[in-house]
Amino acid sequence: SVREDVDTRDVNALAEARKPQSERSPNPFSVSCHAENSGLLWAGNRFWDCYSVSVSTRNTGADAVGLAFGMADEKDYFLLRWENNVRSLQATPLELIRVRGEERSSLGRVWVNALKDQWYSLGVATCGTRVQVFLDDAPVMDLVQPDVVIGGIGLYVEGGSEEHEAFFDDVCVEAVRRLDYTNEARLKRDARAVEGKWDVQ
Repeated sequence: SVREDVDTRDVNALAEARKPQSERSPNPFSVSCHAENSGLLWAGNRFWDCYSVSVSTRNTGADAVGLAFGMADEKDYFLLRWENNVRSLQATPLELIRVRGEERSSLGRVWVNALKDQWYSLGVATCGTRVQVFLDDAPVMDLVQPDVVIGGIGLYVEGGSEEHEAFFDDVCVEAVRRLDYTNEARLKRDARAVEGKWDVQ
């Protein structure tokens, strides 16, 4: 499994059969896809909101992989798109895109190190208009955009072939259990004071 507890054990001291292996899925089963243009697998309900979603993904040669969320339908959603098909470890673009029909608008982009044929975890947490993006559980984007995020989730692939697909595993969707009022602007936007004067300290 690639999901070894590396914080409390010396991975190099493990027997060869117990060492994490990047070509293996965390579980015995995973889904894969390649597409002439793009492929999208949709799950969940249109009324979902205030949730986090994560997926393990391994790209063996597709042009891009991604995680869709806030899916009202197959032409109206948010997309976390990652061009991580590189043969050597290098910075690659991870972009948050708003999709409406044929129109695509970029909401944010970061550059993250990646290497093809390795397992990574992509994640998003969203509540209201706030979107947080995670790579291997580390925060890489945190932004507020104009639209309230509501809808299902999806797995996304661009290009590839039968020999060079994108793999997905460990899809997890959970309700957001904590509201972070870390600044006054967010408190004023997302909450309504009924009585008293409320401040962020």
